[in-house]
Amino acid sequence: MLDYAGQLQKPPGQKVYYPTSLICTKTPTHFIVELLGASLQLKPLRAKKQKAISADFYINQFDLSGIEHSILLLGNGKVGVGLAHQIVAAPADLEEISRRFPFVNYTGATVLRSLIKGQVRAIRIERNHLSSFLLNCAVVNSSGPLIRVKRILVTIIMHSVLPRNHYTKMLNNMVDRGLPAVQLFNSDLGRSRAVAGYLANLYLNPGVHETTIGDYLHDHPDMLKKVLRTRQFQYEPYLKWIDRLTGGEDEAINPDLLIERDDGFWDIYDLKTAALTKVSLTKGPQRRRRFIDYVNEGIAQLCHYESYFASAANQAYAREKYGIKVKDPNLVLVVGHYENVNPQEVAEACRAIKNITIIDYSTLMTILSEEPAGEAS
Repeated sequence: MLDYAGQLQKPPGQKVYYPTSLICTKTPTHFIVELLGASLQLKPLRAKKQKAISADFYINQFDLSGIEHSILLLGNGKVGVGLAHQIVAAPADLEEISRRFPFVNYTGATVLRSLIKGQVRAIRIERNHLSSFLLNCAVVNSSGPLIRVKRILVTIIMHSVLPRNHYTKMLNNMVDRGLPAVQLFNSDLGRSRAVAGYLANLYLNPGVHETTIGDYLHDHPDMLKKVLRTRQFQYEPYLKWIDRLTGGEDEAINPDLLIERDDGFWDIYDLKTAALTKVSLTKGPQRRRRFIDYVNEGIAQLCHYESYFASAANQAYAREKYGIKVKDPNLVLVVGHYENVNPQEVAEACRAIKNITIIDYSTLMTILSEEPAGEAS
């Protein structure tokens, strides 16, 4: 499933990739560290902090309290219990994930299937669990029609009461298994699907911030160009408002992404979260279909950015500083995911607005997972 480098001497035809992000999560009882990303360049990790209601919720991606565990109970007094190269799932969930999450590949992995009928959770993590780590695993869970796959490169779970030397022992235990977080891929497709999987980890994380998703995409520039089908982009350009008559109180605009089109002009993108708590991005019956406030906030932000480029002075500044030419820009809002985006309803809600495109994160993930023409998976 996941290519794993246990040594620096790589086989012929394979490339070494390094993680880019360090996600640090605090729960009432545990600290969790997750490494993700796949970059040819070895550089300092981009650290992000967040909170979660529990370690069990973080790993399973649902609140499955009171539900029987599927296969593995992580709760004991040993130092650094490890799980590696496993897919933990219920059989019914395995049948669905290949359709919704095309980055999953079972090759080389052991699939641990639950024998329990009905709803189960993949991994149970008790509140008094001391420590564990997961290497190159996938954790699959469902709740009603909702399904989640967490592709794990490296995840470390530590109880908050543990002393520092316990953490050191667990790291040594991990290193004894090889070089954690270093990945080998013999094709662009394998690496692209890994990047897609880690992107899903982020946008399906209710505690994630928009900047975390944006920074992750920025740290994989070739993947960002692929998914947005562009030659070049500018991430978070800082554009001073030269024409003060139209700028109001703003000193500058700082859009998430500016993307070059085929004609040499640039479009404006704004990144929101996947809005996991929202059942739908729209509301109202068909004849009065409209977006929820969360989406409208993003649309208003895009319109504000568009107004910046209505000024010739502002256009000249952007062109001089970044080489950006903007004319009749398309406004693109990235928001939502597979479960709360109904394409027909989104199209109906867009009738009331012009020049706005809505793209959900599941679509971006699917594009990353697509097999290029002429390349075998």
